[in-house]
Amino acid sequence: IGRLAFGGCRDIRRISLPASIKYIAEDPFVDTSIDSLALPSSLNSLYFGAISCMPKLKRINLPDAVTRIPSACFQCDSSLVEVRLGNHIPTMEYEVFSDCVSLVDIYCRYGAPSKCKYIDGDFYPSWHSSADIFRLFNTANCTLHVPTGCSQLYMEDDGWKSFKQIVEYDFPGWSGAEAVNTDDANPRICAYDGKIQVSGNAAEVEVFSISGQLLYHGSDLSIPMPKGFYVVRVGNFSQKVLLR
Repeated sequence: IGRLAFGGCRDIRRISLPASIKYIAEDPFVDTSIDSLALPSSLNSLYFGAISCMPKLKRINLPDAVTRIPSACFQCDSSLVEVRLGNHIPTMEYEVFSDCVSLVDIYCRYGAPSKCKYIDGDFYPSWHSSADIFRLFNTANCTLHVPTGCSQLYMEDDGWKSFKQIVEYDFPGWSGAEAVNTDDANPRICAYDGKIQVSGNAAEVEVFSISGQLLYHGSDLSIPMPKGFYVVRVGNFSQKVLLR
């Protein structure tokens, strides 16, 4: 969908997007009366203000193929009450939810807090505090729903901890594979197919139960374990994972 494609068409209340859509450019729905928008699973790219200035929109569900949320994505969606994010969103840009005055629920299926990474006009990425994601948005009035076993990661992040309520939610189909570390300097840890998987700089691996009991110590990078919660330690880095 191109830039300002339907901008200013105030009588539009419904729109059906074809399954072939791959991207939504800048501000295509500005100042329309659309109150419901179904995004196809083929969609994988959003641009600045892609779903912004839609005063009647109440809910939005981003498909899993969208892995980056741009600046001002939902800006001034004054009736928006619920946002559902996909299962792999390692980065967001700044002021994603600015002036979303009615937003009370954000469902985030990604098992680690997204970081703020801004692509400037010269296309050089620069990192900012994750608090910049929520500039001009009152997180105190919104509940953040995160995968079971991942709330502590969000509570310890400088930006995401500003939510007054962070609650764990049992997302249908969530396997725990999304609970991954996003810092390239540390090993990547995930849990799926009955195993804890470690990649990257991982010379020695320790796996603990939630109560602190040491269950594994060694150099294997694929460790079979029963279903449950675990704390995995690689060197000085630790991460909680859920194996379903």
